Amino acid sequence: MSTQITLLAFLVAAGPLEKGETLLEKGDLAGAQKAFEEAAKAAPKDARPIFYLGVVAQRKNNIAGAVTHYKKAVELDPKLAEGWSNLAAIDIAQGHPEAAAEEAKKATAAAPDSYDAWYNLAQAYDDLRKAKEAVDAYQHALKVKKDDIDALVGLGAAQRRAGELAAATTTFQKAVAAAPKDKQAHYDLGVCYSDAGRLDDAVKEIKTATQIDPKYALAWRRLASVELKRNACSEAKAAFDQFFKLAPKQPRGEADAALKGCKPHPQGRAP
Repeated sequence: MSTQITLLAFLVAAGPLEKGETLLEKGDLAGAQKAFEEAAKAAPKDARPIFYLGVVAQRKNNIAGAVTHYKKAVELDPKLAEGWSNLAAIDIAQGHPEAAAEEAKKATAAAPDSYDAWYNLAQAYDDLRKAKEAVDAYQHALKVKKDDIDALVGLGAAQRRAGELAAATTTFQKAVAAAPKDKQAHYDLGVCYSDAGRLDDAVKEIKTATQIDPKYALAWRRLASVELKRNACSEAKAAFDQFFKLAPKQPRGEADAALKGCKPHPQGRAP
């Protein structure tokens, strides 16, 4: 799942800042940069053009430059939620969840109704393995964007890690209803059903994930495992075959041993 990068959400007076914003929306990064530099020169204590210069740098994949601009922007305006949120997104991507959590907290404090700030905070908590804190942050994000698929899938995963299987199952059911073509939502719902012993339901959801994306290797492997639990040996073998076709370098020993020990249902198929 991706972290969220934001642009400032307020209108600005006509001038180089507004011109830069328009050019940025059109994808003219060079023109936007020139306009924002002019705006920053005209108003050196204004955080907004500095923030936008960070956005331009980030879109040019100049991450170091983006960080420099974002840090300067929040130094000028410590309540600039978008600056803190974008710093958090970068730190998450670079594997610095502790710093990201602190930055995202500042973003949520400055803008309690910012989806991006809460989502980035949840992602940081995910990386820190703080499941309960992640659950809370995802729930805040969903108050802002109801039924957002990224937040729903993230929430369900965090609830499952927190040991809240029933809540996770309900969340993934909502995710599947909100985005019927989302392979991750179907897969994760299937995993929850498997954990709860609802094996037929698990097979249905995980199969759906493989139908949405036939190259979803992890889903084929999980499907094989669930079929083994159902004593559906031929179905398990077929799923394993698909997995190893997609991941030929994976060792087969464990799978072959599991298939060898599989005892088919007396009727010759899964119950």
